[in-house]
Amino acid sequence: MQMITHQCAVLGKPIAHSLSPTLHNAAYRALGLNDWRYGRREVDAPALESFLNSLDSTWAGLSLTMPLKRTVMKLGESADRWSTVLSVANTAVLDWSAGDGEALIRLYNTDVRGIAEALRKDGFISAERSGTGTVSGAGQDASTGQRSGCAMILGSGNTARSALAACELLGMSSVKLFARNIEKAAHLQTLAEQLDMDLSVLPLEQAVLHAPGCAVSISTLPAHAADDFAHRLRDSAPRHLGHFLDVVYDPRPTEAMLAWRSSGGHAIGGEMMLLHQAIPQVALMTGLSEQALPADIDVTMLQALQEVL
Repeated sequence: MQMITHQCAVLGKPIAHSLSPTLHNAAYRALGLNDWRYGRREVDAPALESFLNSLDSTWAGLSLTMPLKRTVMKLGESADRWSTVLSVANTAVLDWSAGDGEALIRLYNTDVRGIAEALRKDGFISAERSGTGTVSGAGQDASTGQRSGCAMILGSGNTARSALAACELLGMSSVKLFARNIEKAAHLQTLAEQLDMDLSVLPLEQAVLHAPGCAVSISTLPAHAADDFAHRLRDSAPRHLGHFLDVVYDPRPTEAMLAWRSSGGHAIGGEMMLLHQAIPQVALMTGLSEQALPADIDVTMLQALQEVL
């Protein structure tokens, strides 16, 4: 039996449903890293610090899911733009090089990349933002050729912060955000100003009315929370919908995805976001550059994912 000398895992509560081990272990096999293993650990926010303190130098990296993405920020150092700007991290890299038995925890946010890359792979053509922060080109729906600089986000939690940043990465100049509680979405207005984006916050019930005017739409709502949106979408039967990403991957497909497709729009699930945020995670945790990863690493990881879905 191969001795495991490097460990990684995804942390959260609940965690049994996580598909991250499937993705990361497929990447390790493709890279010939036979002494690496990636697992899952159920850890809640109060237990996170003690869990981190219990690790030894065989541990190389951690993925953080709910409810840990904010909690971890006070336990490590931000090491990239998005963890710094968003104060949310989904990746921790453990550096034991000091030799004192304690790890330096470097924090990253690859969720933003994951959202943007999932939509690009679905055919969404990014806009180019000019140096002044305005859109010099607009997002383009590959199926219609129509161009627009407007995006829609459903939800106002931590994932909505990453979705808003992804819209900036995709070149959107304006975002309409639909929240169940508008007051709780105030933190996103501040973030939009930092990103030089126009943000309107509206009641969730109004989302269907605005869907046809948005080139890209992202639901960050938890499982089944967008079902009412799906029912309204079916009843209104809008046309000329753009690309839709639902970050949920259980159930798959979601009601919102099915309703979106029935109206002629592109719709993809959270497994695609999960795939594209995992690729840079693999590079960060193994210490490899992304350029050193096999060109078809995404295909390899997606095939492994499809085998368990």
